[in-house]
Amino acid sequence: MTAPKNLVTLSGAVEQVNAKGTGIKVLGEWLNISQYHPINPMPTAGELVEVQVEPTDRGAWINSLKILGASPSPAPSTSRDAEIRRQVVIKTAAQLVGAFAQTHEEVRVEHVFPLADKILAWLEQQGGDATA
Repeated sequence: MTAPKNLVTLSGAVEQVNAKGTGIKVLGEWLNISQYHPINPMPTAGELVEVQVEPTDRGAWINSLKILGASPSPAPSTSRDAEIRRQVVIKTAAQLVGAFAQTHEEVRVEHVFPLADKILAWLEQQGGDATA
């Protein structure tokens, strides 16, 4: 008589699918696809899945996988994202003011910050989508 399998259930978004299609990464852990338990259809990165895996000394092997749906929308931008956006805006404003100063005497370095404020306000009004 064989011992019962020690199955663990994981739920989360698929972070990656390896190039060979023999494993997926969920919750930061690589899960192997067994030839004895093929997965069809194969999930794609971003899809939410519920996976039953059998942990072994050779890794975690998928026993069954259920695709639950698409990943929820991305989290709101972080303070790091906001800081990067501000840096890009100030650089853009400085470049524009520098270019205008080449041909217009009245353009001064003091014009950089008001222009940066206007660009940042426009970006935030667009929700970060500059193509809108």
